[in-house]
Amino acid sequence: NKKMSIIEPGDIAFKLVQRGFYVEKPIRKITLDTIPKDGHEFIHLQRLKNYRDDQIDASQDLGRKKISEFNILRKKFHADKKALTERFPKQIEVPGDSDEEWCMFCLGSELCSTIYQNKTSCNTSGNLIEGHLPLLSIVLHFSQETLMLLLKYHYSWFLIIGMHEDLCMWMYALFVCLENSCNEEYKEILEDLSFSLTWNSRIATMIARHESLDVFLWKHESTRYRTHP
Repeated sequence: NKKMSIIEPGDIAFKLVQRGFYVEKPIRKITLDTIPKDGHEFIHLQRLKNYRDDQIDASQDLGRKKISEFNILRKKFHADKKALTERFPKQIEVPGDSDEEWCMFCLGSELCSTIYQNKTSCNTSGNLIEGHLPLLSIVLHFSQETLMLLLKYHYSWFLIIGMHEDLCMWMYALFVCLENSCNEEYKEILEDLSFSLTWNSRIATMIARHESLDVFLWKHESTRYRTHP
């Protein structure tokens, strides 16, 4: 965000940092990487860092709130899992272990071509194929091994294209379905995922836009899910 990392002569940020005592107007751009040449530039740099830290604190508060909401949803999901599995039977065949086939299944042909650079498995002869939503009739029937495999795949795709909204929905759903018990290899993967995603502000923004199960995780099946006692 430019406003968080740069102060330019004459901009609003300069007017804000003048409060308290007089600070000379900067004669060049001041960024977080600037080496100050004098006391005035040092003050601009410190205030820029303070502003950046305030934004990080606000983002962390949002993250803690979303984690709390996620944990509530996850507990309800696992408490109701047996009944939900009966209510939402498997209706579609899913790929095997191929990462490219899963990419096509989850994200569709457009993102698949971007990730795998138009490889044959993503070639649809110009026809656009949409990915599947992480519906209950799909994700409820994944084994824990499949969930972890898909998390590994989605994380590798995230490293290539960043946090796309479809990717965000799938990763959220996979984390909801994942049980606490997993082996040490999987725990290391989860720690790596958690660390990387914590510092990606886009996923927090996307999750914040979806306040209910209706419009976020399983929007086509959520009405029936809400009626479950």
